[in-house]
Amino acid sequence: MEKKGTLLADGWIPVDVDPTDPAVYDQLSGQIARLHDYARAAECPPEAVGIEAQAGVHLQWGEEKAWAKHATAWRSLGATHLSVDTMEVGLPSLDAHLDALRRIKEALRAESQG
Repeated sequence: MEKKGTLLADGWIPVDVDPTDPAVYDQLSGQIARLHDYARAAECPPEAVGIEAQAGVHLQWGEEKAWAKHATAWRSLGATHLSVDTMEVGLPSLDAHLDALRRIKEALRAESQG
């Protein structure tokens, strides 16, 4: 992550990282703290800088508990957006992908409501 990016953009998109791995979580936490420091130095409130967890939840990672674990980790890091990937699991049609997205949405909604 570059300081310059904070001055020119309004967010950060970490790609294909697994925050459920404790070492990766710690690394991300440090990077996000640095991002917030850069934002403050640019006179921008840190909460104005979005964090999109690109491929934050992969359908192939399993079922509801695995999806919720990833979403919870990203939420605790301060992610403002979470993308979902339904590719490479052999879904036969667009409708199957849409159904998978609905399942993930409901699982994550239930997780966030406790």
